[in-house]
Amino acid sequence: MSIISVVAVEPHAARLFSRQADGIAVNDQIFFEMSDEAFAQRIAAWLEEKAAPREHADRFVLLGAPRMLHALRQTIKSPVCAQVIAEIHRDLETLTQAELKRELEKILWF
Repeated sequence: MSIISVVAVEPHAARLFSRQADGIAVNDQIFFEMSDEAFAQRIAAWLEEKAAPREHADRFVLLGAPRMLHALRQTIKSPVCAQVIAEIHRDLETLTQAELKRELEKILWF
């Protein structure tokens, strides 16, 4: 069975979400205060750690502001790049927790 995780990227935080038996759950998260490019490099390395054993995800959906996803796309390498199945451009800073949960439910509906 394929595991799809959503990587929600904000300016100084990234969280890895997936569907669990009791709903959407945060599997892991990282926080850093740095430039978009430096943070994108840290997220790319973090995703490589998560993707290598494939215990967290087989496929990734990237969710975040266009500028953050652009910076991330410039730094992601194979094989993680091949595991990204979609990008959703959405500024997460403007969403409440309830709105973010609804967005994640739309993505991880199965």
